[in-house]
Amino acid sequence: MSTNSSPCNKRLYLTRHEPPFWRDCRNPNPQQTKRKANVMRTQMRQFATLSALLCCLFLGQACSADNQCEGTHSQTSINPNESPCTTSCECNNQRFEGRCVIQEGREMGVCQAVSRNVCETKGSRRPCLLAAPTTTCREGIQVCQPDYLNTARWGDCQPIEQATNESTQAKCFDGIDNDCDGVFDLGDPDCKDFCRRGTTRPCFPGDDTQRNVGECRAGIQTCEANQRWGECKGAISPTTEQCDNKDNNCDGSVDEGCSCQNGDTRTCGENNQLGECKAGTQQCQQETWGPCTNAITPQAEECDDKDNDCDGQIDEENPGGGGICVLPQQKGTCSQGVRVCSEGSLICQQQTFPQTEQCDGKDNDCDGEIDENIPGLGGTCQTGKQGVCGDGIFTCQNGVPTCQQQTQATQELCDGKDNDCDGQVDNLKRSCYPSTKGCTRDSQGTYLCQTPCRTGEDICINGQWSGCKGAIVPTQEICNQKDDDCNGTIDENFPLRGTTCSITTPCQRTGIWSCKTDGSGLFCKDTTGNLQEICNGKDDDCDGAIDNIPPIPCPYKGPANTENKGGCKAGTQQCINGTFSLCSGEVLPQTERCNGKDDDCNGVIDNIPARVCYSSQTGCVLQSSGGYKCTAPCQTGTQSCQQGTWGACKGELQPSLELCDSKDNDCDGLVDEGCNWVAALPIDVGATFLGMNAVGDRQGNTYIIGGINGDMTHKGTTTKVNNGLFGVKLDLKRNIVWTITAQGNAKIKRIFKLQLDTSGSQDILRIYGIIDVGANAASISFGSHTLSVNIGQRSFVATLDPTTGQFLSAKLDFYHSTRSYYTYSPTLGGEWHAPGIGGDIYAIGTLHANVTRTFGTIQLTSKGGTDGYIYRQDNQFKTPWAIQLGSTSSGDGFDTLTTDQAGDLYVGGVLNTTGALGTTNITVPGTGFTPKHLVARLHRATGAQAWVSTFVEEYGFAAITDIYADSNKKQVLVGGRFASKLTYGSQVVTNLGGEGGYLARLDYTTGNLLWLKKMSNNIFTSSSRFELGDISVDTHNNVLIAGCSSSARNFDGTQVTFNKTCQAFVWRFTMP
Repeated sequence: MSTNSSPCNKRLYLTRHEPPFWRDCRNPNPQQTKRKANVMRTQMRQFATLSALLCCLFLGQACSADNQCEGTHSQTSINPNESPCTTSCECNNQRFEGRCVIQEGREMGVCQAVSRNVCETKGSRRPCLLAAPTTTCREGIQVCQPDYLNTARWGDCQPIEQATNESTQAKCFDGIDNDCDGVFDLGDPDCKDFCRRGTTRPCFPGDDTQRNVGECRAGIQTCEANQRWGECKGAISPTTEQCDNKDNNCDGSVDEGCSCQNGDTRTCGENNQLGECKAGTQQCQQETWGPCTNAITPQAEECDDKDNDCDGQIDEENPGGGGICVLPQQKGTCSQGVRVCSEGSLICQQQTFPQTEQCDGKDNDCDGEIDENIPGLGGTCQTGKQGVCGDGIFTCQNGVPTCQQQTQATQELCDGKDNDCDGQVDNLKRSCYPSTKGCTRDSQGTYLCQTPCRTGEDICINGQWSGCKGAIVPTQEICNQKDDDCNGTIDENFPLRGTTCSITTPCQRTGIWSCKTDGSGLFCKDTTGNLQEICNGKDDDCDGAIDNIPPIPCPYKGPANTENKGGCKAGTQQCINGTFSLCSGEVLPQTERCNGKDDDCNGVIDNIPARVCYSSQTGCVLQSSGGYKCTAPCQTGTQSCQQGTWGACKGELQPSLELCDSKDNDCDGLVDEGCNWVAALPIDVGATFLGMNAVGDRQGNTYIIGGINGDMTHKGTTTKVNNGLFGVKLDLKRNIVWTITAQGNAKIKRIFKLQLDTSGSQDILRIYGIIDVGANAASISFGSHTLSVNIGQRSFVATLDPTTGQFLSAKLDFYHSTRSYYTYSPTLGGEWHAPGIGGDIYAIGTLHANVTRTFGTIQLTSKGGTDGYIYRQDNQFKTPWAIQLGSTSSGDGFDTLTTDQAGDLYVGGVLNTTGALGTTNITVPGTGFTPKHLVARLHRATGAQAWVSTFVEEYGFAAITDIYADSNKKQVLVGGRFASKLTYGSQVVTNLGGEGGYLARLDYTTGNLLWLKKMSNNIFTSSSRFELGDISVDTHNNVLIAGCSSSARNFDGTQVTFNKTCQAFVWRFTMP
């Protein structure tokens, strides 16, 4: 990134459709600038000539022209701008895009070049402006890293193939003005039939001049999955004119053709006269009302800071906008914007803002450079290779964090390092010889020795040579039948050796004087031969030694087929003082042991059967008989002898912490002891409940994530969190393993789901929620991941490593196909949506009094007050069914909804008086504060009720906060809050004051109540706060629910004290 802050000599872009111009702050006089440029060009040509001459003189090589151009591009990367040139190739290189501008009548031109911007994805395209257009089209196209560029930069701006119009779907979303009419993509009228998925717009099925005129009203169209506008809903079209003082046919005249008094006049046209609209005048002629004259009726909305369609709104629905545009002053991902109508003009509004740079092959911080200055890069790491090749530093290569090797393999040195990276340090040895005689060394470094002299070995140990060991050097020659001084001659210093001598015992014979082998002198060696030594205490062979007979073998006493196997062998007898000794040195078979030897001499090493083993001190007890006695599920294992050592104990089951999975994990004879508990957390979530959820993993850990506008204490430190997020991990013993927070100047609006994903190689926690920034842009940081929002509310998903508590990612606008979500429309009101199977979407909402709504071909009308409705939309955007919940009273409706794996839907709601859910009548007993609360399971195909389960609350205050449904495990759980006394079938729970909580399980098939648990206040109070999050069930069938409370509470028999504004808790118990 350039650090030059001078405003001089910088390319300035005014808009996307204006070419670059130059400004020289230091010399605004153009004539003076021109003279300086001419001088500079002359000096540069002189320098080039001198350089070429020096090349020839000093290098002694043939010189060529300094032009490195071949074709249209140079391989250089210097800035050629304002350099002299003769061809455009000299101005167009790897880092700069340019052309040679030659004025008429001159041979030499001047380069006009601009720096190539960095791009991200090779082959991607973007629009650009042609420097010298040859047609009426000024716009061209650029490709990221074409074949002639060796780095990821934008290629030359090339003319596009002009199309007649932009009426195809592909051309309406490519960011290019294909027909050169000055507008592109959805901003081009040719693309009127296409749209961005999920957007809405006003619509009118008739003549647009009749829109919002008289009785006619515009409807709403939604862009569907195929990027085309859907059905126009809610519109009112023209009808035949009636004499009812209304403009039924929407022509701007009221009751034209109806009878009247000749000469009468009246106003006509738009009654409200909003925006540009103006009322006209209607006269009675021939006793009928004439046409409406001088009226200005609604027109199609334009981007002109006016209310053209006279609906009280100026430039609504972004008229003329929506297309992709480029922000030349921005770089990287920040350079792409969207055309937006603002204050009567279309502007290019930035959509992406600088983020922290990451190693991902993208320009995240929008500074024109990719993957630069990333935290952590340059630190040491291990490549996984051996020796010095294992040392590396972290680098970013092609968008991937990489441990780059710093040292290459070289020849091994004696320095305490593995230089050749073969996994062995100093595996060196060399021949050595410490004397100057006996061995000589040739030119190749090889020793040539005279026997018995020989070289030794010098071994490298811990980076040091050990010294020459094992060498035999010349010694003083003695009489021993050896060449002691290594001169090639044996016993040369004894002249008597080799002369004749006489032997008298045991017989007279002739010999020669010879040296004794032990060096003790000369002896007369018999030369007659054929004399054999026997064990008799005499020198029978007259060799000067008595009974020098080799040991003789004695019979082997071991089992057959074991001699000379393993260590087994026969013994020997020695001749001592004329008599053979007893047999000695015999080795017989032994019991086979695990020692890498063939102890039993059967030809097989360590052929020992596997043995029973157990590694823990508890769970299995060693008996005096040598066996083990175990408490289930603990069991012994087996271990095998491998390479002389007993291997690991395999197959054993040792005690573990209780996982609350209906098993005796710790092998103490008790099942799931200590599994049902309530933990009060050192967290005050504050006065506003922002959502809280808990999940459990396979190891028995518990994770709690929620919104917080309060404080959290851990390890003696209290952290204040303002409208942010907190997270806690508890182990099996409810110890806090880690805590996290996330906050910024943006606010957490709601945390509404926590999901533990175990489908991949690494478990991942996913947190779903909503960020709210109001009217001002703000951001919030999840670890090193920052999310920025310009205005209003945005949904988000953040991922977390369950082991470390580190945030892995965070992004805005998660896909709704995997989670429930909420939408709001001024026309339709609010709706909660939940995904089903096969692309289904279910929605619940409110049907207001005296209102009829159409769902596909189905119409639902309020029964008198406010009712609830629910419908299913399939993957073809059709509505197979819609039903309502209501009575003649107000306040009826749905609280919550969820789906199971089979696609069935579960809803919770309330009826204030006797009414119906679809075709099922529901009787509400009593009057006043005794509405009936209900939970229903609806079949996917038709919406028919599989069952409806109801309960009542004494004072009418109760809420269903969540329904958990699992069709695989056949489980349905319902949770919520109540005031005083809740009656569910034959079971009752009570609360002393404030708010209490309940948790119930229903039969999956019938909806009948199976059990009911309470979370009630222990004291009479009217100010106690109590909130509940979602219900979850872990893999061991433990129920978890999180929330907060401000006062002591009874959790189905377990008493827990709370002393904060609203102190967080989590309740876990094994499913009854």
